[in-house]
Amino acid sequence: ISYRFGDAVFEASHTTPESTDLQEMLQKLALAGARGFVMEVSSHALALQRTIGCDFDTVVLTNVTEDHLDFHQTFEHYLKSKIKLFSSLGSFPLKEGRPRRAVVNGDDAHWAHFADQTSAEVLLYGLSPRCHIRASAVQVLREGVSFRVDTPGGSATVKLKMTGLFSVYNAL
Repeated sequence: ISYRFGDAVFEASHTTPESTDLQEMLQKLALAGARGFVMEVSSHALALQRTIGCDFDTVVLTNVTEDHLDFHQTFEHYLKSKIKLFSSLGSFPLKEGRPRRAVVNGDDAHWAHFADQTSAEVLLYGLSPRCHIRASAVQVLREGVSFRVDTPGGSATVKLKMTGLFSVYNAL
């Protein structure tokens, strides 16, 4: 786990830093010229409110599993923690030219919970016909995966050296 900007690499003790550390790091990045950032926000961080004050333009749900029940105690608490990121999307005034988007794995059994909890535009990705960004003609081989991706903006062929169906979802 590390935080990176340009050539600088900073070691990290958590997937998502404590709120004060996160805000300090974001300020340093902004002063160094960063115009945006990408980060993984853990369910722990959401439960502990580490991202309070962060203005996200886009949030992505990869999947919901029964991870971290040692911390959350129940699946319902885990799900509720993850939903916080989607329900808070758009809490800040919208900046011109920066739409809010919730990108959700449309093949995850819980996708609708997340889509229903946001006021942002929802884009679904996956293999299902309901998905806006969809993979088809998927081939998972020992050498890697290939598939066709269909999006509202067009289609393309994707070939990855990584194998496994999860690689298709990660690429989408």
